[in-house]
Formats: sequence, C-alpha cells, structure tokens
Amino acid sequence: MNPRLKRNGMRAFLFAPHSAVDSVSPISHLLAQQGGVSGNRGNVQRKGFTENNGGGARHHRRKADRNKISRIHERNGSISVSASQSVGRIPLLAARQLERFLRYESGRSSMALLKRTSPSSFSPLKYISLPSLLIWVMATYIILDLGMHLSTSEDGHVHSQVIKSIKSKISETAAEEEENGSAVMEDGRNADCNSVEAHMDVQEDQPRKPEDPWNQLKWGLPPAECRVKGHLIERLDPLNNYRRGVALGFTTDLDDKTQIEQWFLGTKEDLNKAKRRVFIDLGANEFTTSFLWFMQRYPCDFTEIHAFEADPNLFKFPTGWDEEANWIQEPGWGKVKSRAGFVPSWLLERIHYYNKYAGVVDNVSAVNITRFMKEELKLTPEDTVIVKMDIEGAEWNILYDWVKDPEMPQIIDELFVELHYWHPDNKWDFKRWGRVDATRMLADLRFRGFYAHYWD
Repeated sequence: MNPRLKRNGMRAFLFAPHSAVDSVSPISHLLAQQGGVSGNRGNVQRKGFTENNGGGARHHRRKADRNKISRIHERNGSISVSASQSVGRIPLLAARQLERFLRYESGRSSMALLKRTSPSSFSPLKYISLPSLLIWVMATYIILDLGMHLSTSEDGHVHSQVIKSIKSKISETAAEEEENGSAVMEDGRNADCNSVEAHMDVQEDQPRKPEDPWNQLKWGLPPAECRVKGHLIERLDPLNNYRRGVALGFTTDLDDKTQIEQWFLGTKEDLNKAKRRVFIDLGANEFTTSFLWFMQRYPCDFTEIHAFEADPNLFKFPTGWDEEANWIQEPGWGKVKSRAGFVPSWLLERIHYYNKYAGVVDNVSAVNITRFMKEELKLTPEDTVIVKMDIEGAEWNILYDWVKDPEMPQIIDELFVELHYWHPDNKWDFKRWGRVDATRMLADLRFRGFYAHYWD
C-alpha cells in the first residue's frame, strides 16, 4: 500500500468521530502500564488509572513526568509498536482511534488472504510440498490397483486369486482321483463308471476268499462300485444266474426276491412325496404272485396300478373285504377278524387291468408300452413310477428302445426286469441271448440312468 495513503487513512481514523468503545483496549492498557492516565469522571479503573467512557470533555492527567510510548512503524503491511520516544501527554481518545485503525488494517489483510484462497483461484501446488504430493499420488495408485485386482466370489468374500488357486487344486485332485479310479461325477457316479463296461461289475469277477461272507453266508449281494441315480445298488450276480437264494441253498423257490429287497429305491428316497404314484406290472401273471408281493413289500402307497396280462385265465381279481369292519380294537392292542380276503376293497378300486401283451407295437392284442406310458398315462418325471417287467422274451425289444430314449429313465424311478436268456440251468429256449447279453443289458440300463434290478 502507498505510504501516503496509509498515513491519510491513519489520520482519518485518529480524527474520526468516536463511538462507544468496549471496556479497556489493549493500547489503553499499554499506556496505563507505561505511565498511567486518568479521567476526572472515570467509570473504569485498572492498574492505577481511571477511564471515562461517558459523553462530554475527557481529561487525562499524567501520573509520571515522562512516559515512553511507542512510535508507529510500518513494517511488511502491519503496525508495530516500540518504546523508543518519550512524550508528555497523549489523549486516550487518540489511542483508541489508533487501535481501531489497527483493527481495520488487520481486517483488510484477512480479506485479502481469503480472496487469494477462494475456490476459484485455489491451487494445491501452492500449499502442498513435493514429498507430500508424491505420497498422496502413491497412496491413490495403491488403492486403485488393489480395487482393480480384488474381486468377489458368489458369496462375496473371497479373493479371485484364492478362487483360482482353489479351482486349480480341485482340478489337480480330480485328476489324481481319476487316475486312481475314484473321482466322483456331479450325478454321484464315479468318473470311471461313465461306460457300460464299468457297470458290468459282477460278483464272479471279484477275488474269492474263504473268509469272504459274500461267498456263501450272505443272502443279499454287496454293493456295486458304480452308483445309479446317486444311490448304491446291488452288484450283478450272473454267476448264480441271478438266483442267489436258490444257488446258495437258502430256498427252493425259484422266484425268491429276498436278495433285492434291501436295495429298493423306496428305502433310499421318499417316493410318497409325489402326488401321483404309479405301479405298472407288465406280465402280472396271477394276482397273488408279483402284484400282491409289491403291494405288501414295496414302501410306497400307490395311487394307481396298471396290470398287463395276456392270459385271461391267470389274473383274477379276488374278493375284497371291508378293512374297517374287519378290524377289532381291543384294550391295549388290535387285531383283524379274518384273513379270508387278499386285499382291502379300496386297493382293488385302484387297479386297471389290461388283457393284452406289452410290446413295441399297437394292435388288437398288444400295446406299445412306451407310447402308452407317455401318451395315455401322460407320466412325467414328477410322478413316482415303478415298473416290473416279466414278459417272456418280449422285454428285449422294449429295452432296446428304452436305452435309446433319454426320457424313459427320467420317467421310470425303478425298474425290475427278468431277462430271458439261454443257459443250461435255466431251461429257457432263448438261443438268441445268453448270460453275457443279459448282464450287458442290465449294465447298459444302469449306465443310462435306470435304477434297474434283475427280477426273477
């Protein structure tokens, strides 16, 4: 600022009209410390002097002969005070006007600083040192780099590099297990079960040890190496022509089914959850043979039964009985009056009987069973469907079609089939197929997804 303007500004302040002043000013206090002044009508008293802020004339009396006060110097745009000159008497009003001037100049300096630091003209380079700027840049780079390289998994908390490492480890483990023949596929099967040959896991190929209970002690069969529908299933037993009970001398009944009861799919899954539960008996024979056996043994409450028997002299409906009337409730326990009937009347009402052959064509005496199941019954994978097939050699053509049809293993939950083949012990005159063919067909059915058992 021009020195002349500063002096003019100070003069204007010194001689401007005075308004009321708050308490004792710093400069007034300085004057009091240097020598002291007092007014004849003061109302403020501090350290040996009295100040009068009222209206009218103000009188100031000197307490000392001489008093050193400061001379005003202008240095770097600010006002400084030094005790370098002696004066006789200074009016208190002038001191206050001087203080007001100092405040004015201080306010001008503050406003200038605010203007220099306003957002429109702010530049961080004026206030940030070079080392600080470098640190800020490096920190920003690290944060951005970390954000770019971090990613989340489906659960939202796993680093992408960790995921890659886990997947790599799983792949290595799966490769090792596949070499060892123990890798598991998504459907529960082993990786080495992905072929028909793998499902030809037969009892006769296993090493026979004298202490092995599966040789002659156990009525049932050990589990196969390959699962079907995610469940264990019995090992194939062609050595005994699939008549284990008879071969080991447990029974003389050629139609004994004991060895497969423990492998029912109904014991591994709750098949009663389906709203529609269907049992299809192809080759029902007499009512008291396979049909009644399934009604009594299989763990499912069938809502509808479809029985096919070409011989009208075999399948005869029995007389049903009133289950409620036949039941006697006695104190502590209950019993039935009579076992004269075979089944209750409500079960007979669920049976649909067809006096036709089950095959692969439709004619007067036969039904294309595949078409019948899909189009007439309109069965779906959501239904529970159990099929028993014993149709004296006609099963082969049906099964050849089923292993080529990907819909059938989805519709049929469990399949019981008697494969007729030639063997000296069977006394069957089916020269076209042998025991190896029967074993391979069962293995192919399981490979395609049929939970299939040999039915005898």
